[in-house]
Amino acid sequence: MKVVFLDIDGVLNALGASYAGLEHPLDGAAIARLNRIAGATGAAGVLSTSWRLLFPWPGCRDILVEHGVTMPLVGETPDLWTDEEPEEARRREIAQWLAENRVERHVVLDDLPLYPDDHPHFVRTVETVGLTDADVARVLALLR
Repeated sequence: MKVVFLDIDGVLNALGASYAGLEHPLDGAAIARLNRIAGATGAAGVLSTSWRLLFPWPGCRDILVEHGVTMPLVGETPDLWTDEEPEEARRREIAQWLAENRVERHVVLDDLPLYPDDHPHFVRTVETVGLTDADVARVLALLR
């Protein structure tokens, strides 16, 4: 199985953008880009976003589906956050999920600096922009 570990804020929306009238601020263009990744690679999504804590499974998945996400969302990372930096907790959560599941290839899609930018499984988005065509191209290259 190919997997995309998915953050939402800064990936499927952009910090500071206006999403007037939306209960859950999500960008349709970013969702279309995510769907392109799924269509081209057959990848499934695993929620690593903090939204999974606000909207426990399957709540966060359902919100994304209601907003047009067609990528199969197969689960979420465990909540291992204690008092460390959020980046460290998210890395541990992703590592644990990978240790417990069979994965052929994976990409972490996040706006936080979880890994160095040249990490072979990481695509960092810009929080004020969200998922771009260039990000999609990099994800596709890493999953193929």
